[in-house]
Amino acid sequence: MFNLYYNDFGFQQGGLKTERVVALIDWLKSENVPIHAVTPGDVHYQTAQRFIDRNLDLMVTELDIGIPMVDGVVYRSVLDYVFHFAPRTPALLTWGFIDRYSWIPAATNHTEGESSLFHADYQPKPAYWQMQEDLARVLANSTYRLSSQAQTNKCLGILLTTVRVILFNAYSATASMGTVKTDILTGNFTQEWVISHKGNATYRIGPRDARQRVLAVDQTSTIVIMNYSDKDAQISIINSS
Repeated sequence: MFNLYYNDFGFQQGGLKTERVVALIDWLKSENVPIHAVTPGDVHYQTAQRFIDRNLDLMVTELDIGIPMVDGVVYRSVLDYVFHFAPRTPALLTWGFIDRYSWIPAATNHTEGESSLFHADYQPKPAYWQMQEDLARVLANSTYRLSSQAQTNKCLGILLTTVRVILFNAYSATASMGTVKTDILTGNFTQEWVISHKGNATYRIGPRDARQRVLAVDQTSTIVIMNYSDKDAQISIINSS
């Protein structure tokens, strides 16, 4: 079984070329051409929906980023885009993965580039860890429950109230913090955590179903859930006993 992909460039952000591509695809489908997907699929959200409405998948391919990456937010935003349109976005492929072999610096007289997921010496960058953190929320066997050795029947979870589920505040721009507590282990989604390695034996811990939220210590030394940042208060050290 073979699939036919339409591959092009310069139509991601909308405009005249996008309209021409949509018209071409409509004509191909009217002629019963078995076209299955569009690539590269990292297009504007509204443009992506137009292709999906035509029963086409979006394949994010040849992903490389020209601007120097400091915190990895661009890579993570592309991955979030893939999750948003899943299952119509079955693949995300990068154009290489280390700076040593990136084509961008030489092509731009070294004014751009050095933006792969790994440094030239194969050491991972923040972009790698951010993508790993997002992937951990959807991959099997990638979440954890945190229990005290003295009370293995209890674990750390999101505080529930009779009025609302604090976890959902993670998606609210007006809610600054959520609360945690220990409770009887039930297997509920509020007890699932993602642990992301940050290098040098440090980790970040966050609730599985609330992206961009992490476990942290606030100014009163209370353990809370707050918006992601690279502050030390959100980085944990896990020691073996």
